[in-house]
Amino acid sequence: MPKNSASSKSIIAPDTVLGIVAGDGHLPVALVRAAKEQGTKTVVLALSDNAHAAMKPHADTLFECAVGQLGRAQKLLKQEKVSSVQFVGTVPAMNLLFNMHKLDSAALNIITKLPNLNHATLQSALGDFMESNGFQVLEQSTFLDHLFPQSSVLSKRIPTDSEYLDIAFGLGEAQQLAENNEGQTVVVRDGKVISQDGVNGTDQTIRLGLRKQAGGVVVCKVARSQQDRRFYIPSVGLGTLKALTAGGRCGNVLAIRAGETMVLELDAMIDYCDRHDLSFVAMDGAASEAN
Repeated sequence: MPKNSASSKSIIAPDTVLGIVAGDGHLPVALVRAAKEQGTKTVVLALSDNAHAAMKPHADTLFECAVGQLGRAQKLLKQEKVSSVQFVGTVPAMNLLFNMHKLDSAALNIITKLPNLNHATLQSALGDFMESNGFQVLEQSTFLDHLFPQSSVLSKRIPTDSEYLDIAFGLGEAQQLAENNEGQTVVVRDGKVISQDGVNGTDQTIRLGLRKQAGGVVVCKVARSQQDRRFYIPSVGLGTLKALTAGGRCGNVLAIRAGETMVLELDAMIDYCDRHDLSFVAMDGAASEAN
């Protein structure tokens, strides 16, 4: 189970109506499916056309609600007797800036009091608003324990001794980067960082590293210790592995920390690793403990 999170069974009462505020990506669908499997009724507010189309086959009740329509969101959730809310999916901060004309009075009242419009500030203010209006805002990991693999080598290929050394080094470097709020991913080779996360995101960081080094790299992705898990938990998916094989390059390693990073499309990822000579590792503690 993810560190620092409670089991969904201990948080969610049997008669809970769960509100899901859904952006884009695979995670909202995974969440609504998992919640329904536990018998929880779901009310989804889709923040985009893509999210609406993805959630339509799964949600018990579905509404469209533009980013910034906080008053409408609150009204719909109360109307459907929602008590707990989860925020999942990709909603770039720029979406808000491009749709300032759509902000309702509740959103404007919050935004005009904020010191800045970065992700952390917006998310914290949103969480405070929802909780002050009687909604319990759950961590993204609630209902999704199964997306956090235990410490193990998930692929057939086991990292070499030198790769394990790079994993230990890379996880430490990535953690320092994350604690400085500068990113979560590093690409390393032979004890040196050749690419690190910034504004480009994980996949672009990997591609940049591969442009500098033909192959045999180790990619490490971690979570920030003080991350607000109500709004964001780092994840990896099939796209991460495809970035690792850009240009036909093989023999690379993807390493995460067990219990801290969500793994989407796990079966497909393992199959992809085994077909492209990749190693995929979930580490618990020092790299030497997993070898």
